[in-house]
Amino acid sequence: MLRRRALLVVLALVGLFFVGIGVITLYGELWRAHWLLPAHNEVTAMFASLYFTLGIFVLLALKDPRGYRILILFAAWSSLVHAAVMAVQGAQASGGARRDFIEAVILFGVIGVVLLALAPAPRSEHVPAAIVGA
Repeated sequence: MLRRRALLVVLALVGLFFVGIGVITLYGELWRAHWLLPAHNEVTAMFASLYFTLGIFVLLALKDPRGYRILILFAAWSSLVHAAVMAVQGAQASGGARRDFIEAVILFGVIGVVLLALAPAPRSEHVPAAIVGA
């Protein structure tokens, strides 16, 4: 029971975090037309839209975490991969950019590990009583 409650709290926090990242970034990128500036990375808005969408579905997983198990695993593994990519980028960056990368690596790494640790077990398949000897 405690594990399920912890999972629900983590799902709510992660979902709100992902939605928040999406809203803040999309506002900054789309409404202010930053992607039109020279040498600006236009990928940021598209990346934020994916996290926004993932956040919405993670919040939907609060209703039935076991039914959304594969989505929870996707959120966990994609966060771990994100952290790994940012770790490589941070190692290649110089100066003050490294600190931002390290913070993001830790944040997304923790999200991935916690979601994996709390992910619900798969639904058990119905086994006929004759097979189990009951």
